Amino acid sequence: MSEGPTSRSAYRAGMGALCDDFNRRARHHLERGAHLSVAARRRLPRRLRVELAGHEEALNHEVTSLEEIESRQRRLASYEAALDVADTWLNRRAQLLGGNRPAAVIALMVAACLAPVGAMLALRYAAIAVRCANDDPALPGHPNVAAVVSPRAPQCIAVETRDCATACATEGRCVPFRGRCAADSSEACRASRGCREAGACTLSGERCVVRSSSDCQGSEGCLWEGRCTVSRSEQGARRCIALDDGDCAGSLACQTEDRCEAREGACELPIAPQALRPSAW
Repeated sequence: MSEGPTSRSAYRAGMGALCDDFNRRARHHLERGAHLSVAARRRLPRRLRVELAGHEEALNHEVTSLEEIESRQRRLASYEAALDVADTWLNRRAQLLGGNRPAAVIALMVAACLAPVGAMLALRYAAIAVRCANDDPALPGHPNVAAVVSPRAPQCIAVETRDCATACATEGRCVPFRGRCAADSSEACRASRGCREAGACTLSGERCVVRSSSDCQGSEGCLWEGRCTVSRSEQGARRCIALDDGDCAGSLACQTEDRCEAREGACELPIAPQALRPSAW
């Protein structure tokens, strides 16, 4: 049976709504990026500047089809994360170079005026603090403020709420707690990218986790990839998967790419039947 005018107009209306929503989100983040002045961008690491410029060039054109949305969805998420990193980096740089240093830094600067050993320790602390602000993967802890636990064991810790800006946006861990960023409310979990994309919307201890299939069903993973049912691993961790063909049937992966069969937790293309072979005599 051929599609009627009503179903075609409904499809076009639905596609238009998805395009409008994506374009609105892209404009919002591009406006965020526009607030980064030329001078501010020059203070960012070169790799981050190049990444931001590449995302902005790709997202500057509005999408008009589901294929374009799908191809740019990951880029938009990467651009959002890059903006969060840029904001955090500039805030930490301003704090480190300005007069608003933590009390520990001030104490070390006083020690630097009193003894050569204090000067060496202060210089070491300042170098570690810059590495923390730059998210140096070689340092343990979190990419925030540096704390010298001992002269040979520096680590990055979260001291202020703004130290947790990136962890808050991505995982709902918005408050500093014992040197790390922790989740403290269901609202923060629901506002995070982890909830929106992967269903990690429920507060559990200090983290946001997937608790039930209802968490999964409100996520982009369900809409795009059919990951609408919660599953528990042998280690007890929960995640959203495509449990059966019913999960895949309502997804854009099925509707636009014919990935309508659930296999190993994902929506896949149907397996082509084996070619018939003549029976052996």
